[in-house]
Amino acid sequence: LIVALVVTVLLVIFALQNTERARVRFLFFDWDGRVIYVIIVSAIAGAIAGWLVRRARQRRRGRRERDD
Repeated sequence: LIVALVVTVLLVIFALQNTERARVRFLFFDWDGRVIYVIIVSAIAGAIAGWLVRRARQRRRGRRERDD
């Protein structure tokens, strides 16, 4: 929990220091926006992806325990 708090604080500081505009191109997506939004959206997407992977592993482990 402490590590997550430290990482969150560092992420917020990093995002606040990068407020200039930049062009973002990803596949067919082209967007001109602030870097802070890219950082925040990327962090949220990473957190959701990590949570989904952890949840899938827990569910798989739970099925194995029930099968044994």
